Amino acid sequence: MGNFLEKIFLLELFKGMGVVFKHVFIKPVTRMYPFEKPVLPNSSRGLHTLMRDADTGNERCVGCSLCVKICPSGVIHMVTSKGEMNQKRIDEYEIDISRCAFCGLCVDICPKSAIVMSDRFELAVYDRKNLSYNKNLLLKIGEVKQKESKEKGKDK
Repeated sequence: MGNFLEKIFLLELFKGMGVVFKHVFIKPVTRMYPFEKPVLPNSSRGLHTLMRDADTGNERCVGCSLCVKICPSGVIHMVTSKGEMNQKRIDEYEIDISRCAFCGLCVDICPKSAIVMSDRFELAVYDRKNLSYNKNLLLKIGEVKQKESKEKGKDK
């Protein structure tokens, strides 16, 4: 009998309209994205960067190749050679971001904190070849990240 009365009086329709009218008067939470950038949490994973030592300005990467070995997508490519005093020198370092899963394993395993994730997440390009970042470009991005972190430290 109750099911019959619900069908006659269109109870579901009025329940649905009640939900609609309840949400009509609530302020929307839409952000105008290109003009209003979102505030990202500190744990966000953006573009990879290679860092330099703040004191000496030398690259932090020692060429251990742990990031290459742990990468599940196999997007990191590194070529090393013997440098002065038999230390490893990184000749080539390349990351293909188009295939990267942004898992952060390369960041976690690095013993010298040479590779970190930045907050750059806008990676759209017209050609997939432009998503391959070499060592020099990654170091430049890291320098920008260090400058920004110093400026944030001064503001506080």
